[in-house]
Amino acid sequence: MIMPDAAGLMQDLLMGFPRALRHAGLVTDPARAASFLAACTAVPIRSMNDLARVGRITLTSSPDDFPIYDQIFKAWFSDASGFVADPDTAGEDETAREKPNQHESHAAAILPGDTSGKDASPDEAIGNKSFRCMNANEASMLERIRREAAHLPALRSRKWRPASRGSRIDLAETCAQARHTLGETLRLFWMERPEKPRRILLLIDISGSMQSSSQYCLRAAHAVSHARPDVETFCIGTRLSRVTQNLRHRDADAALSSLGQRVFDFDGGTRLGMGLGEFLAISKYAALVRGAFTIVLSDGLERGEITPMVKAVERLGRLSHRLIWLTPLANDPGYVPATRALAACLPFLDAIGNAGSLSALAQSLSEIQKLEQKPRRQAKRLFTQQGQIA
Repeated sequence: MIMPDAAGLMQDLLMGFPRALRHAGLVTDPARAASFLAACTAVPIRSMNDLARVGRITLTSSPDDFPIYDQIFKAWFSDASGFVADPDTAGEDETAREKPNQHESHAAAILPGDTSGKDASPDEAIGNKSFRCMNANEASMLERIRREAAHLPALRSRKWRPASRGSRIDLAETCAQARHTLGETLRLFWMERPEKPRRILLLIDISGSMQSSSQYCLRAAHAVSHARPDVETFCIGTRLSRVTQNLRHRDADAALSSLGQRVFDFDGGTRLGMGLGEFLAISKYAALVRGAFTIVLSDGLERGEITPMVKAVERLGRLSHRLIWLTPLANDPGYVPATRALAACLPFLDAIGNAGSLSALAQSLSEIQKLEQKPRRQAKRLFTQQGQIA
């Protein structure tokens, strides 16, 4: 017989499990959640192994979801009695078998020319990220980034507004005021198209190869989000996560801490091309790129086939007002974008900057203003003129 307290705890666990899967990135809609709860009522659940199988049937859409599902299942029901560590192999001798790598069958080999791609991996790492507190020097650099972001280029509004000085006469207001002076025009009223901040789109790579850089990149994104009214931020690892609202929190530490409840693939594998392609495949996200300053913070290390990444970057370049790539690898004075992926993306980039530290990131943001006076897609020509690439 189940005690009332135990029954209430199990009910809370079962109802919250679909939500946990949804936060981890699985498509767990209310219909699937309802099917899961109905199955738990209809099917005899004699062990956690039975529960895991019921969840797999009702809450996953393909075998590709199984690795993430198993990770979340183990974490969510870890305190429940009768927990079975591996739902698929209950009763087997764990020491007598060796689990195959779930990505071993389709992990692409590193192709020639990927000088640093060996550090990239397609494997997923599901877990929470802990962020350290910033010191005084980092706080001053973040304040500088906030100031630099406030002066990023703006654009003219399409609507004309009344103004004390302008380039067009406001005929309606001028004629309306002339009626009060018997038709005599004593004063001209003017109209102007006011400036408004241009949207900034930040795409931050949070894969394992960016482990030492993603933290201060997210802090910089928080500073930019509070300096400009229209900033959109996405994290790209093995999946795509929109973190705009998380970074709107006034306190930086609280904002970054909240990311642990939304982003589960920190310091995992690299699927940059897939993540960018998924971003552009969602129409409401692709609309955010139009006319925006798009800033990609990534080392550009893509494992295996580079075509999806190149196609995604090409489209980003067409839709964006300017496309800037900031990489921590540029902290080396002799840096050359020699990896096959980033070298193939060079013709579509307006600039490549340094994101090797907070100070370097602040300096790179300060130079974005100069891009307004330059032609587009100058990144490759710059490296060619310096004789660094052919």
